[in-house]
Amino acid sequence: MADSVVFVLDGSTRALNVIDYEHHEIHAGSAFTAEANAAGASGTKATISFTTPAGTKYLHMIVESRTNVAAVFTLGEGATVTADSGTNYLARNKRRVATMNVSTVLPAGSAPATAGNVTVGGTVSNFGTVLETFQVGSGKTGDNPRGVAEWILAPSTVYAVEIESQAATSEVRISIHWYEHTDKG
Repeated sequence: MADSVVFVLDGSTRALNVIDYEHHEIHAGSAFTAEANAAGASGTKATISFTTPAGTKYLHMIVESRTNVAAVFTLGEGATVTADSGTNYLARNKRRVATMNVSTVLPAGSAPATAGNVTVGGTVSNFGTVLETFQVGSGKTGDNPRGVAEWILAPSTVYAVEIESQAATSEVRISIHWYEHTDKG
């Protein structure tokens, strides 16, 4: 059976109203966000780690990093996170009305491994396969348009995202944004 298509026109201009797919995922309640912040001396780290769910519901993720000093950004796949390090952080659903879905991610280092949580501040002893690493300058943002920056993450895999300051009196921030989608095939 074919899916039906409905076109909606703006009442004033008769223009076709269209939203992109990522925006649709927010409306559907399948988009989430988490963040970590840290301040201190050189070597200060803001870290988020998590385990993706098993199965065919894939996380489509982008990352944003900010710093007031020079810093290094790293995204690792198959990371090793020290057990019971960091704290659970309940990922926020970006649809803030009515009943909200809970993400399918699991924390990577903190206990208990409660669905919908990531680990903030966990100790990453190994990033596994480094998917991205780059220098972020003072006061700069390290992010790209979704089409360039989006990663579709592998199932049942530990990921770690970190920004580490390279200068004193630092403030670093990392945020991840994702939606959870099962391919229509």
